[in-house]
Amino acid sequence: MPIRFHCPKCNQRLSVGSRKAGTEATCPKCAAKLRVPTPEVAPESSENVTAQLDDTGVAVAPPSGEAPEQGDALFQEFVVYDDGPLVADDVEVVAPVESSEDLDYSKLAIPRWVVFTQGLLLGIVGLACFVFGLMIGARSAVSETTASEPVPCVITGNVRFDQDARTPDVGAVVIVVPQESRPEQKIDAARLSPLEPAPLRDDPRLAAIRALGGAYTRVDESGGYRLRVPDKGNYFLLFISRGKRQRASAAFDAIAAAQMGRFFSPTLDMLGEQAYVWQTRLIRSDTTINQDFE
Repeated sequence: MPIRFHCPKCNQRLSVGSRKAGTEATCPKCAAKLRVPTPEVAPESSENVTAQLDDTGVAVAPPSGEAPEQGDALFQEFVVYDDGPLVADDVEVVAPVESSEDLDYSKLAIPRWVVFTQGLLLGIVGLACFVFGLMIGARSAVSETTASEPVPCVITGNVRFDQDARTPDVGAVVIVVPQESRPEQKIDAARLSPLEPAPLRDDPRLAAIRALGGAYTRVDESGGYRLRVPDKGNYFLLFISRGKRQRASAAFDAIAAAQMGRFFSPTLDMLGEQAYVWQTRLIRSDTTINQDFE
């Protein structure tokens, strides 16, 4: 006759063969160690014995198909423990879990397809970055090449004088030099005055100005002039009038004199008593700059 009892830890209802009474077992639900209780055998009453005997006094089995007693029906879902381990019909048998001491927390179990997918994505990202880098590098190379190429610029304009600024200032001097230039030797300016004859193109003073990246010219009969600089940038521009003298009341510009002194010497011999204008200009392309001496 099976022994029916409850697990003292999880209260799971259990059933085991009577021959296992007093032995140790493991609960299939909570894996708790337990001892199978020994049932107490109660003597049957004479009424029960009589009910199981026939008229001749021989014990008979209950008729087939007879419904089990209510007590038996309560244990239909119990776990049955017989020769093997305890097994529950409604509980999945799971292998015992390793203890935390046996686990290596430095290792992470990842499915193989996840590793392959991540590798593929990394390869795609790397290829995209490589192509993007090539595009940026090619564009930068083109920009550097474009930026390094000089951009020649032409400066034109008119120079006039008198009260109405209508008279062409024929023979006036126009000089342009880059602001960042630092000549090792100053240019002799004595023969560059508008009161002196115009120097020839192969004059060493004009060659020195061109070597700095500047230019020198005289105003023509119509009052116009034309200069060509080899590249765009910041320039000093000097106009010296031939037909207009400097006013006696004009203040001396020490800053302009110092800046001109970086390039020319003696500066006063070049200017004389003539009116002049020293200015800075940013030349980015062909431009027109007019100067009127009033």
